[in-house]
Amino acid sequence: MQKSGYLIIGCVAISIVAFWSSVSNFRARPTDLVEVRGAITGKRCVEGRHGNIAVVELEVAGSTEVYPYPDILPRARELCERMNVGTDVELRYSRPGRPEIWSVAIEGKSFIDAQEAESARRSNGWWGLAVGMFLLLGGLVTWSRYGFDRRF
Repeated sequence: MQKSGYLIIGCVAISIVAFWSSVSNFRARPTDLVEVRGAITGKRCVEGRHGNIAVVELEVAGSTEVYPYPDILPRARELCERMNVGTDVELRYSRPGRPEIWSVAIEGKSFIDAQEAESARRSNGWWGLAVGMFLLLGGLVTWSRYGFDRRF
């Protein structure tokens, strides 16, 4: 197998990952959200590429969970800056054991609601589908033009 084969396999593999990861973003907002209220006892802001915040991990008094606020939700940097140890917070999340945040209120004021979180997740899902389609088409074009065993 030559360069074209590796390129085709790479395009198809990455497109499958993009499709798989985007599917979970299209499901409906859960109706049985769990709520936790209390003061922040721990905060960790994890930086990603280019200095962006990849995830904000929160710990709340009275809970043993770590609540991740991923960068696919809006204003992750702002959340990181506004949250301090002792700040009162209200989180609504799904899937205890592996929490997925759907709404945040800081000091009684809404920061993000479930509808906004659902919209952000769907937008991320569409981007994943677009990337997957682009790479899949690139792999198909490469295959039709060069086959699996050509150098270019």
